[in-house]
Amino acid sequence: MKSFYVDSILKTEVWVNYLQNATIQYIICIGGVDMALYETASYEVLKEYDKHMELRKYPVYYLAQTTSQLDTRYSNGFGTVFNYISGNNETSEKISMTTPVISQVENNTLRTSFVVPSKYKGNPPVPSSGDVQIKVFSEGYYIVIRFKGGWNDKTFTKYNDLLLNKIHQEGLKVLSEAYILRYQPPFIPNFLMRNEIMYQVQEGWDGFLYGHPIILLAVSTTIITNDIHTKTKPFDYNTSKGDMVKWNYHD
Repeated sequence: MKSFYVDSILKTEVWVNYLQNATIQYIICIGGVDMALYETASYEVLKEYDKHMELRKYPVYYLAQTTSQLDTRYSNGFGTVFNYISGNNETSEKISMTTPVISQVENNTLRTSFVVPSKYKGNPPVPSSGDVQIKVFSEGYYIVIRFKGGWNDKTFTKYNDLLLNKIHQEGLKVLSEAYILRYQPPFIPNFLMRNEIMYQVQEGWDGFLYGHPIILLAVSTTIITNDIHTKTKPFDYNTSKGDMVKWNYHD
C-alpha cells in the first residue's frame, strides 16, 4: 500500500531497498507503520516507575554494529548495517529486519546496531565488510524512559534529564553510556514514533534490591539506616548539546 507519507523518502535507494528486501513487509497506512510484524527484542519488566519509565531485565542479544561520525539525527550508519542484513555477509543471506535500531554515542562517534534475529542463536552470518562487526549486548538490568516524537538534540536532552533524575532518586549505579532505541523508520509521522533512552544499571544496588519487600524483611533497620543513607551518595552529572553524560560518583 502506498501512502503520501512515503512519497519523498521512497526516492532514495536505501529506503527503496529497505522496504523491498524486508522479509516481512511493513504495512504502510494513513497514519503510520505497523511494526508488530517484526521481531522485537524481548525483555522482562521488573518495576514500573510510571507510565513512561520502567526497570527491565534483558537477556543476551547479538548485534550487527557499525561506527560512523555523529550526526544530529543519530542516523549515520543505518545504510551500512542494512547492507549487511540485505546479503552483504559471507553466506549472502537476507536477514529479517528487527526492532529496535540501537544507537550509542561515545567521543563524538556514533554506534548503530541492529538486533540479530533470535533464530541464529548466537551464530549470525559473518559480515563481508569490515565496517560491520558482531557484538554482544550484555544480559542485565536496564532502566528505560519511553516517549514519542521526532529525534533531535532538544528531545534527547529533555528525556535524558528526566531519566537521569530518576536514576539519582532510585540510587542506581549506572554501568553504561546511554542506549538510544528507535522502533520506526524516519518517514513515519513524529507523533507515531516510539523512542526510548536506556542505561544499564548494576544488579543488587541499594535503590534496586533493598527496595524489594522480601529483602526488607531480612535486613535490619540499623543496616538499612547505615547502608542506604551512607552508600547511596548523589551522582554529579551534566549534559550539553551533542555530548553524552559525564558521571562522577562520590565514595
